[in-house]
Amino acid sequence: MIWSIGPSGPGWRPTSLGDEADMAKIVEIASPREVPSDEMPGEPAVDRAARAAAESGARRYRFLAKAIPQILWTATPSGVLDSFNPRWAEYTGLTARQSLARGWLRSLHPDDRRRWRDGWERTVSRGENLSIDLRIRRTDDTHRWHLARVTPVRSLSGLLLKWLGTCIDIDDQKRAEGMLRFLAEASTVLASSLDYETTLAAVARLAVPHVADWCVVDMLDRDGSTRRLAVAHADPAQIELGWELARRYPPALGDPRAPTEVLATGRSEIADQIDDGTLVDTARDGEHLAMLRAQGCTSSISAALAARGRTLGVITFAMAESGRRYVRADLPLVEDLARRAGMAVDNARLYREARQAREEAEAASRAKDRFLAILSHELRTPLTPVLVEASAMLDDPATPGSVRPFLEMTRRNVTLEARLIDDLLDLSRIGQGKLWLHREVVDAHRLIRQAVEICRDGAEAAGLRLELALDAAEHHVEADPARLQQVVWNLVKNAVKFTPAGGSIAVRTADRGGRLAVEVADTGVGIGPEALARVFDAFEQGGDAVTLRFGGLGLGLAIGRSLAEAHDGRLSADSPGPGLGATFTLDLPTVAAPSGVIEVAPTAAEGPRPAGSLRILLVEDDADTRRVMARLLAARGHRVATADGVAAAARSAEGADFDLLVSDLGLPDGSGLDLIRTLRSRGPIAGIALSGHGMDDDLRRSREAGFVEHLTKPVDFRSLEDAIDRVAAAAR
Repeated sequence: MIWSIGPSGPGWRPTSLGDEADMAKIVEIASPREVPSDEMPGEPAVDRAARAAAESGARRYRFLAKAIPQILWTATPSGVLDSFNPRWAEYTGLTARQSLARGWLRSLHPDDRRRWRDGWERTVSRGENLSIDLRIRRTDDTHRWHLARVTPVRSLSGLLLKWLGTCIDIDDQKRAEGMLRFLAEASTVLASSLDYETTLAAVARLAVPHVADWCVVDMLDRDGSTRRLAVAHADPAQIELGWELARRYPPALGDPRAPTEVLATGRSEIADQIDDGTLVDTARDGEHLAMLRAQGCTSSISAALAARGRTLGVITFAMAESGRRYVRADLPLVEDLARRAGMAVDNARLYREARQAREEAEAASRAKDRFLAILSHELRTPLTPVLVEASAMLDDPATPGSVRPFLEMTRRNVTLEARLIDDLLDLSRIGQGKLWLHREVVDAHRLIRQAVEICRDGAEAAGLRLELALDAAEHHVEADPARLQQVVWNLVKNAVKFTPAGGSIAVRTADRGGRLAVEVADTGVGIGPEALARVFDAFEQGGDAVTLRFGGLGLGLAIGRSLAEAHDGRLSADSPGPGLGATFTLDLPTVAAPSGVIEVAPTAAEGPRPAGSLRILLVEDDADTRRVMARLLAARGHRVATADGVAAAARSAEGADFDLLVSDLGLPDGSGLDLIRTLRSRGPIAGIALSGHGMDDDLRRSREAGFVEHLTKPVDFRSLEDAIDRVAAAAR
């Protein structure tokens, strides 16, 4: 609405120019005809008064047309522009003669001219209003957005008299809306991925052509050098020019010094006008100047990508062929984008560093696993023939009594060595969170009896009294049977180790309100207060003096506590002091006994039962182990063929049918896993794996390959016999 203020009595009142009469007056503004002021002969007084009023109104509205900041113009009913207010000439630099008819179209942006013609022709043909956004060239050769509105001016009878048009500068509003829209879209892109190189390149492409004709991103590397990360332009040839400039004159876009200055100071830089003089001053040589001129940049703005007080890079926007210019009002939005981009880069780098550290830690963990597995295999393999031979000789009634103590000593120490290897592997599993439990409802009393019986011979040999008092009424727990027995075994073995001859060890159970308490109390060397706090630490034995006196690695209690906690239990220690013994208490949650369970009294351990004669293929690369096992298996009535590797075993299997494969897994020319897969593809055959690798993953892989039993070296021959019995029973 155009309005004026006119005198009205004692004050002033607004005068609206919204009706047809006012529109007619606006038409008078641009008309070259002046309202005559002299009287016409014979003119009636009423007409003279009307003419005077019209002259006064025309002067008033002509003054308003000159005073308003908007461009005002009129056109004939056929659509030919015939007048402009002075603001048009001031803005475009075009004279009235240059602007009339279609001459004024030269001031429109080339991309907007067809859109204007189509809309204007449709408006003139239909006699309706028109509202359209156009870019009009200013005297400084920049194009700014305007809202053009056209309204038909009609007589009281409806006859079209004129077209009245206005052009309102909305460039600042348009620019702000575009920057906000770009900022929102760019933020979404930045948050879409942790691959900051890809996202920053996408942001650069997103900027063109809406907020820039050029967009480049330069990163600051850790060594202080700059690296161009992205170049965006609508023309692929110009993109190549941008990369070539970066390669030959890094960095270079518009004012080559701007990105470098921003990287150095962290402060934004804006060049509202880049003329040829600026390019000449900043070019390094003639070829550089030619390349800068080819870019055609006329205005640029650069902002630092920063996070946590560090400058990480710089993003530069530049105008060129569009004719647009950057102004100070654009700076806050560009800096906001740069801040968000800097945070995205910093987060991505932190994530990469964390991922790299994790991968390195995992690689180190895998290397440690491989080392422990190889060490375990190499340590266990030589023990197997010793243990097998000693066990077989002890089971042989013909073995002289004078030799038996030495054989017992041999078997005991080999078993101890194997236990130390197991402890080291368990400690590694616990540290990596790879200790898997196979839980089931078990009778804890049965497991405790078995653990105590295993230790009884050692306790009696040490001159100790071993007492068992299993008084708990609720003694079923959900646990891994082997692991729970291992905890009790470790506690009893620990008591045997630290109790002098003549002492006693008591293993007791009691009910504690839905939990089972298992106590192992001894009358041994005891534990001092300072050592009690560290007793469950790995490699801790209460001081160097204790270690020198009793030996060992100090792993059993550390492993025992971890196993107890893995079963939702607790393992604690108490001692009145040195020389006064110690009590270790294992506390576990109980569960209801499974229905149909009948408790039976323990019986004496049965000796090994000879299995029926089987055709066995024994594959072992260690010659001593292979020879001893083959002899003992043959002595038990089995028909045994031997091989030292995968190829030899495959050849042996081609001409014979075997009931059972007993194979080492780590063979010189392949794996026992591949061997059993090959043999099972030819026909049914059971398998027992022998391996120095006893990790949970090793057991899983051997079962998946087809082995029904997995024995970890060193293998006691009695354990091998039991496994063969189970395989034979399953086959019947």
